[in-house]
Amino acid sequence: MKNVSDNIFKIKKTILFSLLLLGFLTPSRINSQEYRSAKAYIEDFGKNDMYLKKAIMDYSITIVESFLDTRSEVTAKRIVEKLKIINSNIDHHDRGFKGNTVLRDGLLRMNEKTLQAIENKTMVLDDYDSQNELSLKGIIANFNQRESSIMQYFEEINRFERIKKEFGVQYDLTIKNYDENNVFEYCAKQNILFYKMNVLDHKLIHLIINKDKQGFLECLQAIENLKPHVLSKTAELKKDFSDESINDANIEYVNFLSDQNEKIMSYVLDYFEQYKLVQKIKARSKEIQESNKTIAEYNKVVKLFNYKKNILLMLLEENQKNKKKLYNKWYTTNAKFLRNNIVFEDIHEKFVKDK
Repeated sequence: MKNVSDNIFKIKKTILFSLLLLGFLTPSRINSQEYRSAKAYIEDFGKNDMYLKKAIMDYSITIVESFLDTRSEVTAKRIVEKLKIINSNIDHHDRGFKGNTVLRDGLLRMNEKTLQAIENKTMVLDDYDSQNELSLKGIIANFNQRESSIMQYFEEINRFERIKKEFGVQYDLTIKNYDENNVFEYCAKQNILFYKMNVLDHKLIHLIINKDKQGFLECLQAIENLKPHVLSKTAELKKDFSDESINDANIEYVNFLSDQNEKIMSYVLDYFEQYKLVQKIKARSKEIQESNKTIAEYNKVVKLFNYKKNILLMLLEENQKNKKKLYNKWYTTNAKFLRNNIVFEDIHEKFVKDK
């Protein structure tokens, strides 16, 4: 049974929210000076916006496609260091426009939230092993907490976009912002669904290995309860983009897990029952004198147990192979979706739109 555990996604892949979401950052290096117009101020403020977005996005897609977690960690560390420098620079040198610091303060607040999200690994959704140690109740509580934290982060991003828009209205400027569906928020919601499915499936295998019948049955039910949630959420998200590839990938994955569990349930329960019988005979053998009859009885039970165990192992191994294909396919789909649905403006294009 250990081989099954060893084969469960040996290469853990970080869901790279911490990098993808950074595509929204609009850092700038503003010199301590007085600006003659709001337009000059905002153009300087957004000078590095498109460059940083493009650099992070390209690198993020590369990591998603290559599945190299170490590279994502290096990138996250580099971005954290750069953000801290940018925040310090803005805090010390950006005096706003004629005393109006709302734009500066909004950016600093959003960047601080981003630093917290990266350093706390709020957006890193690959902690399957640590989740195994939690009860199902604890896992569900973790789902709620993680989802809430991620959505709060997006609200901070949206808040900054509103601040930019309001600043533009105040000074009769049209500032670039995200008026359409937010592709990063959309991907985050899809990633959360994928994370929930994998955590529960990982927990299910863990319970099989530990021969926890009650936990296994409860986890099966939790996965079945998750299925309508995934189908409902994907139905809502379907309206956001004409490209439904990630949506379809999540639907395919949850249907696979549901079918898998239906196939393995009777085999797992038979395995548990036979194991229980072996333990019962072992315990009884300590109380009675062994004979050819008791030895033969024990050998017969053990032989049947090994047979059922091997059948279950074969079934699980086959399921794991098929699951891993879907798992890898999901990441490829995620990367392609980002490539196809993110359009970055030229980094030299003006931050303020012409009327």
